[in-house]
Amino acid sequence: MRRTRNVSECLYLLYAWLLLLLLLFFYAPVLLLLLLLLSVLLLLLIDDDVCVACDAGQVQEFCLEDVFSASCPDDHVIVMKSAFYGRMRLGRCVRGDYGYLGCAKDDLDFMDAKCSGAGSCRFRVFDSGLGENSRCPADIASYLEASYYCQRGTFH
Repeated sequence: MRRTRNVSECLYLLYAWLLLLLLLFFYAPVLLLLLLLLSVLLLLLIDDDVCVACDAGQVQEFCLEDVFSASCPDDHVIVMKSAFYGRMRLGRCVRGDYGYLGCAKDDLDFMDAKCSGAGSCRFRVFDSGLGENSRCPADIASYLEASYYCQRGTFH
């Protein structure tokens, strides 16, 4: 089974090959053709892996009133990477500390069950059931912090 690459890893590989090609262009034109062929093979390998341009991979905040929405291109499925529900830090969803900053629950299992393997996933954070048995007080608003990536094929 191939190791999954995220978008930044794919770009780093591509930039490295392009830099190598430029260096060899000035020093060894015959090797340039050989490396060009290798580059095409590398691009074919990257295309077969996870190298999808979408919002995937970035950790995003979803406040209580927000709708969590994840989607992937055709022939790809969502794979949840991380999911925490609570009051992790000050930001868009939490504007004041009130003594409970840093309380959170790892809800990756919940998000896996809800979204992983689907082509798209959409639900209201408030009505989702996230944060059950959380260490955060129930009367203080929490939020979802989640990330995912898109993988070609189906999820088992």
